Amino acid sequence: MSTKLLLVLLVSFPLTCWAFIKPIRVLKPEWNGLTCVTNDICVEDISSTGLARDLYEEAFNFAIQKIGTIEKHPKVCFCLTDNCFRSFGFHSPAKAKAIGTFGIIVGPDGWRNYILRHEFIHHIQAEQLGIIQQWTMDDWLKEGMAYSMSEDPRKLTDFRRKHIEKFESWYSSISQKELWAEAKRL
Repeated sequence: MSTKLLLVLLVSFPLTCWAFIKPIRVLKPEWNGLTCVTNDICVEDISSTGLARDLYEEAFNFAIQKIGTIEKHPKVCFCLTDNCFRSFGFHSPAKAKAIGTFGIIVGPDGWRNYILRHEFIHHIQAEQLGIIQQWTMDDWLKEGMAYSMSEDPRKLTDFRRKHIEKFESWYSSISQKELWAEAKRL
């Protein structure tokens, strides 16, 4: 392989990822128009910094009290507009999305403590189980855990309720200290 071709591939690969795998933009949200006010909090509008900080701190503390430590603090990108949320590859009806162990994107309708808690729980799942296992695990465990443990107050669909009920039944049958070991066995 020629040196020029290798150089072209090395330069074009990150650009291609940036263009077509939009959630990867959580790694450098400043390039997507956000302002990072800390290493962990980026906002579309600087005037929303206070609320973003409050939501982050509450969700972070809540999640570690509920299910354990967070090894790597996720970078959370708070979007106030649909354009911002879409620039990361997401759209309604999604409210927020966790991107493995890299970060979380919050959409304009996701600025609620229970929604950010839900995404922090997905972040912890990815840390504890690995990104691939977390992405491929059964929905009753992945989503049931996130909805149940985030204390989501919304009236959810029967489909979601079944996931929650199955998770809560399983969770009550195991030692909570062994949550991640038991989840890995499934």
